[in-house]
Amino acid sequence: MNFAQIYFRKKRRQLESISDFKVLFGLMFAVTFLICVIFLMAWVRSSVRDPKINMTVLTEKDFNAAKNTIETGLIISNFYSFDVLENNFLMNGTIWFLCNNSEQNLKNIDFFSFEDATIVKKSEQYKDFLPNNKILIRYDIEVQLNGNFNFNYYPFDYHRINFVLVNKSLDFNDTLYISYPQNFIIKPNTFTRDWVINNHFVENGKDDINIMINQQSKKLTYERVVFSLEFQRKSLKQLFLLFLPLFLIFYIGLLSLIFDLMTQFPIILSLCLGSTTALIFFLDLLKKNSPNTGTFSLVDMIYIFLLFIIIVTFIVQIIAANYLYQMQRKTKLEEVISNTVITLNIIRSLFFIFFIILMLVIVAWLLLL
Repeated sequence: MNFAQIYFRKKRRQLESISDFKVLFGLMFAVTFLICVIFLMAWVRSSVRDPKINMTVLTEKDFNAAKNTIETGLIISNFYSFDVLENNFLMNGTIWFLCNNSEQNLKNIDFFSFEDATIVKKSEQYKDFLPNNKILIRYDIEVQLNGNFNFNYYPFDYHRINFVLVNKSLDFNDTLYISYPQNFIIKPNTFTRDWVINNHFVENGKDDINIMINQQSKKLTYERVVFSLEFQRKSLKQLFLLFLPLFLIFYIGLLSLIFDLMTQFPIILSLCLGSTTALIFFLDLLKKNSPNTGTFSLVDMIYIFLLFIIIVTFIVQIIAANYLYQMQRKTKLEEVISNTVITLNIIRSLFFIFFIILMLVIVAWLLLL
């Protein structure tokens, strides 16, 4: 090996900024900082984003104008199933009605149901006769419910489920259900798996449906009593299970930046291919531990971002290694060094431009949610 070749190798090592420790640590810091910003934004902006029940809220005036009112309440004893990812909830509890002791009320009350839910079990009527011709009617029930969730910020989850009580046998102009916050009770130690209930409330409303009969429009009005539960994840277990292996694979792939492109390219190839393959296989684990939704969630965007960076890193190093190999075969050392400096700076600039653009896309996506 002559002096020119020795000088070229020494000079090339100084010029290969893409293989420099500063670039590696700079990129790792930038990615880590971005992920921390994204997590912080998701945590600060975390709130219930699930769609609300579409209805018109009833006022005190509506209840005062009603001929007959039936007070109702819900007591949740337990959840036999509380699975957010599978969107399956099975509630055991008691529904009660307080009304005037009349044959018409006793007959109509039995036709209650829950909208978008299934009453799996329903006991017979339990009747308690009260003074002033009042009667308390109770049913022990088991209700299976599917929620309507927004998973854009998964795994930073904050959700709501609604038990929507309806009774289409009641005439809205004659009889109204009414409920109060104190009528919605959740017993202590209710099973909610990895979730904690933050809030529960009651809303009284109505839903208007217009139908056509003999080419004439007719409005049907049904009352709704909505018992809502708001809950969020109480543990960071899901966060660590998803992101810890994901980041570990990603940073192992970035370690390829510290190796020499000419003499240690097989190691670079192994790290990049290995991390890319591991990230692709990680997708199967991600699907099993993520909700089945048709929209992108936060974890999906981060996964795509990290996979993109690893693939771009691999492609950039292949291009740089190939160019250095071609330049090394030339005889004019000054031209080799000059072209190498220009090429590596262009490649480095393009690499970070791609990184910044993708970073801005993810941040903008979070801000627009």
